[in-house]
Amino acid sequence: MAAFFAGNYKEAIRRLEERLDGDAGLPGSSRALFYLACANAALAELPGENATERLNAARRFYQRIPSPADVERDLRYVSPKVRTAIGR
Repeated sequence: MAAFFAGNYKEAIRRLEERLDGDAGLPGSSRALFYLACANAALAELPGENATERLNAARRFYQRIPSPADVERDLRYVSPKVRTAIGR
């Protein structure tokens, strides 16, 4: 998540996807999915990115979160624009 908060969204996505390989549904996967959603939503705002593709990915990741209550605290760390983009 350090890469996410540093604004290195592509690196955050790479690391989080590696973390999720074979780990979906286990403790911590809700947060990984949440930050994958947020990183994709943030990238959608940058020039040169396919905004539609990134937003669709963001929403898909957010919908896969097994326990949304696990990420309630994390919502305060992302911008309202990103929260809206992921459907929260």
